[in-house]
Amino acid sequence: MPKPRVSDGPWGEAIRHLLDSRNLSQADLVRAVNEDRIARNYAGRRVQAKTISSAVRGFPTQTRVLGRIAEALNVQFEEVLVAPSRRLQNEQRERLAQEIAARVLREMEARVGNQEDKSTELAFRLMRLTPESRARLEGLIASTEVVEREGSSQLTADSVKPKK
Repeated sequence: MPKPRVSDGPWGEAIRHLLDSRNLSQADLVRAVNEDRIARNYAGRRVQAKTISSAVRGFPTQTRVLGRIAEALNVQFEEVLVAPSRRLQNEQRERLAQEIAARVLREMEARVGNQEDKSTELAFRLMRLTPESRARLEGLIASTEVVEREGSSQLTADSVKPKK
């Protein structure tokens, strides 16, 4: 039997993940979405199986339907919109961008004269941060230092290799 077509809507991947993690089928989801307690919130209107099938395959779907799916699966609406794997990729990109920004700032500050004045200014700025922001900044600095160490050890290993 040929595989059904799939589109690129991120909600399809997210809904499939939620169904798989709960060991549910699309038919189970159709029944859950059409339960009286949920249908009552939508003027008793039922959702057809083909509508659920389209949403699960990532095809354009009404936000209202995605909301009902989230309600039926007892999850936040955002969890239906983006699959965990895509959320992780975005977090990794954001972390990398923060690390790069911190590194560039450190390099720029190192080039600026009168390092004592800069250090004092940075110390005052650090003291004004909230404890959560300060902890986040310290974590970013630590992870950047790890990246720098790994990069310099890689550079050393590469420079020792004989050229062919």
